[in-house]
Amino acid sequence: MDDFTEDEDQQFFDHINQQSDDQSDDQIDDEGVGRPTTPLSPPLQYQQPRCPVDLNFDHLPHYIDRPHFVHQQHNVQPPVGVLEVGMTFDDKSQCIRAIKEYNIRNHFDCRTIYSDQRRLHFVCKLHENGCTWSLGACNSKRHNKWIIKSIRGHHTCLVPMLRQDHRQLDKHVIAQIIQPIVKTNPTVSIKTLIAEIKTFMNYTPSYKKTWLAKQKALEMIHGNWEESYAKLPKLFGALQSCVPGTVVAAQTESLYEGGEIVPGKRLFKRVFWSFGPCINGFAYCKPIVQVDGTWLYGKYTGTLLIATAQDGANHIFPIAYAIVEGETTSAWGFFLKNLRRHVTPQINISLISDRHPSIISAYNNPSNLWVQDTSHFFCLRHIAQNFLRGNSNCKHLKKPLMLAGYAYTEKMHWQHLGDIVRISQVQLNGLINYPNKNGYNALMRGNVGDI
Repeated sequence: MDDFTEDEDQQFFDHINQQSDDQSDDQIDDEGVGRPTTPLSPPLQYQQPRCPVDLNFDHLPHYIDRPHFVHQQHNVQPPVGVLEVGMTFDDKSQCIRAIKEYNIRNHFDCRTIYSDQRRLHFVCKLHENGCTWSLGACNSKRHNKWIIKSIRGHHTCLVPMLRQDHRQLDKHVIAQIIQPIVKTNPTVSIKTLIAEIKTFMNYTPSYKKTWLAKQKALEMIHGNWEESYAKLPKLFGALQSCVPGTVVAAQTESLYEGGEIVPGKRLFKRVFWSFGPCINGFAYCKPIVQVDGTWLYGKYTGTLLIATAQDGANHIFPIAYAIVEGETTSAWGFFLKNLRRHVTPQINISLISDRHPSIISAYNNPSNLWVQDTSHFFCLRHIAQNFLRGNSNCKHLKKPLMLAGYAYTEKMHWQHLGDIVRISQVQLNGLINYPNKNGYNALMRGNVGDI
């Protein structure tokens, strides 16, 4: 039986819940056209990263070294099938891994008798039943390596039947084995990893054990969550050094320990950034900005906000990003204010969004710089999405609804809405009450955007 910690159990259950939520969202509407007016509660509660590191974004370090990345084909290395006296290993973990892989490959099992920074001693798990196999290894100061010093006896124990899994095939061993695969393809599926492990180890680990091993492999490659947050200043310093004109704006909070502020340490809260070429390229795009957000998953959840534009060929042109704690009025205000100040200072800009109350509130706040010389429109695709959610049996009404939104005259607008009434006795009160700043409803005179 696998021994998992409570934190590992919680991480795995969060992963399963996330998959269930994603599948439910995919099955809501095959012709899904956006998020509902009021977003569903995210599957994970936002946790602010407790990262006691210096996050001073006012003096970002310059990016000096630019390593050259070489693409290599990585393959799973076969396990160790033989152990011999005199075999050397770079460190203790490699030595333990080799011993475990030997036992896994040969369908044996062992247990640790003694382990410290200098010595290792293993015996067969069935030692009390008469199996005489034992192994000793030590850390050689002369060679600065771990060396197998002795292997006594032979495995005289018999395995009555081969099990599907092996006790010593734990997440640490699996992580070492699959690390090259995960490094080459971080999105590799768990089923694929299980098949690879079965090919090379002749055992089939559980889905949960393999998932946890993949998380450990990712941590071995990219570092843990706290280390990633600690590298944010260096990352944005590299962006500003390598991509001239890049703008970064971050907000941090004081770190408290025992009710007192820790000097020189800050907690990450929000960050906004836009690449220099994106800022310069927006001047050649349509004067339209489309904003939306999506949930982030992981140990520290949050929301990714993004602003996009369209070029003359109707191609999507991303212009700004932000990572915030959620779709709150304060977070949207932080994003829209920096977007207006650094990326879209032009007059007569049109902002398109869904009808999220936080976006509307942030837009109407004069301190966020959007009230004057701009217009705010609602996304027609989101309106259609919400209409179909309230009338699940009326998907055939989507086309006349979209035509009503695209109508260039009020007459044509009402004509298409009349078609909806004639096709089906659907209440249109929810559609004809989409107010905007000009006093018209949002399905009139082009006051609807299409993302």
